[in-house]
Amino acid sequence: MMWIFVFFAWELVDSRLSFFHGAFRNTKKWASRLWRNPFLFWSVAAGVFSTFPTLYIPVLNRRVFLHTGIDKEWGIVYAVTVLFFAGAESWKWAKRRFLRKRGLMHKKGAGTAEEDLEQRTFERFYSSDSEGSGTEK
Repeated sequence: MMWIFVFFAWELVDSRLSFFHGAFRNTKKWASRLWRNPFLFWSVAAGVFSTFPTLYIPVLNRRVFLHTGIDKEWGIVYAVTVLFFAGAESWKWAKRRFLRKRGLMHKKGAGTAEEDLEQRTFERFYSSDSEGSGTEK
């Protein structure tokens, strides 16, 4: 669960662009995109690596967290993490396809802000009254 939470932070950086965009073609550009927010980068790294001391330092895992290290369960951890990434990337792919089909996604360099695109796409679901009640029409 810890790994899914910290990787979800990276998935939320962009609501449409794939986390792996450019990871295989231009690794430096992809790495610089991850490093764009150093606080988030180090938070994710700390979250991932803090799992190991809580599982494998004998006094900490047995007396504080009341468990022992895991062995075969790492397969489940990796499988669930891969499934999470597959689900998140599928959602982003479906969202990009929907927006392209509706003609709401612009070509690169069009200058449309992400918030503006989201507002134009989903504004019909919210009321436009001045009271700001947020109820559906």
